Amino acid sequence: MPRTNSLQETRRWWIRLLLQPLLFLAGGAVLLTALGVAQRTGWISSGHVGHLHDQDQMANGNVQYICPMMCTPPQSEPGRCPVCDMELVPASSGSGPADSQSIRLTPAARRVANIQTVTVRSESINRTIRAVGQLSYDEGRLKAISAYVDGRIERLYADYTGIVVKEGDHLALVYSPRLYSAQVE
Repeated sequence: MPRTNSLQETRRWWIRLLLQPLLFLAGGAVLLTALGVAQRTGWISSGHVGHLHDQDQMANGNVQYICPMMCTPPQSEPGRCPVCDMELVPASSGSGPADSQSIRLTPAARRVANIQTVTVRSESINRTIRAVGQLSYDEGRLKAISAYVDGRIERLYADYTGIVVKEGDHLALVYSPRLYSAQVE
């Protein structure tokens, strides 16, 4: 008889050892599955609550949809980005006018992106940059002319190599005090 009692205790011990963790894991799997189904069907949201202005915009149909990777210009209908195949998201409207080169970040997004604001100060640059390249001068700013009179070039019309000129075209306007006095006399 003592042998049977010991066998039952061993079975209970093994059941307790294996069954409790299995029940715990099965319960967790059922809970995660239920949460996933509830989120997909819309019973629960991801926690993002839109602003009233954005909701009014969506109701009026004035909403623009943008790609999170900014590969395409804003579109008027939801869908997928034709470049990167990401889901287009509604663009939030800022509180002020902004050009196409500006963005707005929430304080939480600034912390995540590690964006800091510092005071601007003028300092000299102490960095040496080594680069390989070829230097050339801007022919549009190089003005030299051979003239038979003393003076200066007031205006240069043919200001780069290769400009097409025709007979009778003015190439330069030269100011010369001696030439001016000769014309006045």
